[in-house]
Amino acid sequence: MLGMALSEQDEPVRKRPRLEVPESHPKTNFKSLPPEVRLMIWEHTWPAAQVVEAASQAKFDDDNDECYDFTIFRPVSSLDTILRADFSSRPLERPSPLEECPFPIALQICQESRIHTLKTYALVQHPDLPECTFYFNPRQDLLWLSGDISSDTERLKELQASYQAFINLLRILLVEETEWGAWDWDPSSASALSILPALRIVVLIEDDHDDDGTLITYHAEEYQELAIESLNDYYTFCESMNPSTSYRLEYIDRGGNSYLGTYIPHRMIDTKAQAKL
Repeated sequence: MLGMALSEQDEPVRKRPRLEVPESHPKTNFKSLPPEVRLMIWEHTWPAAQVVEAASQAKFDDDNDECYDFTIFRPVSSLDTILRADFSSRPLERPSPLEECPFPIALQICQESRIHTLKTYALVQHPDLPECTFYFNPRQDLLWLSGDISSDTERLKELQASYQAFINLLRILLVEETEWGAWDWDPSSASALSILPALRIVVLIEDDHDDDGTLITYHAEEYQELAIESLNDYYTFCESMNPSTSYRLEYIDRGGNSYLGTYIPHRMIDTKAQAKL
């Protein structure tokens, strides 16, 4: 056979340089980590602060061919999500939450992660509706009550009867400033506050609307002024009325920034501060 001459575009095949495989990092045996480090890892998997709402839940009884209406607690969303929403007019009959709030994944990893998580998270169940179950972190999760229920004595009594153990864990309440201003701040006479014996922190959020019904946002300096004004008004009330229970106030904006330093969203409240609750 005749050999073919190499054209200018043809090049002899060159041996490719051998790629050096970088040395792999030594594998860490998770079980060999100090216990406090492992527990911190589990805690980093916990969900951010979530908000629980009261809602109306219908259940059809096939035996009696009747439909019953229950008042339940359920997670409505993360705190991030609800702050971005105009939830002031959210009705009690809304069939679904703003978003799904999954259980802490650490409950499903191993025995250690589950045991540690259950030291902080409480299982919440309705006595007649086992499907309405969720986990709640009293150190960071908040309760929000719509205007439909905050003065509805019958529904509040129903919640109190169905969730007594859970109600005793509720320490943080999210309230729109307009709603808070209309309440009687003495828990002995305020319907919503009267069923929350463990409540310690009230988180206020501005809910002003313009003429078009759009939420108004302010600058940080204006939020700080609103926060101080709300705090002073409440202090004045406590000094003059001497309520049966007084609360620590926080004021946050729609970005989750806090202005009084009482509640820092999305973070675990320091155990030392928690002990003071």
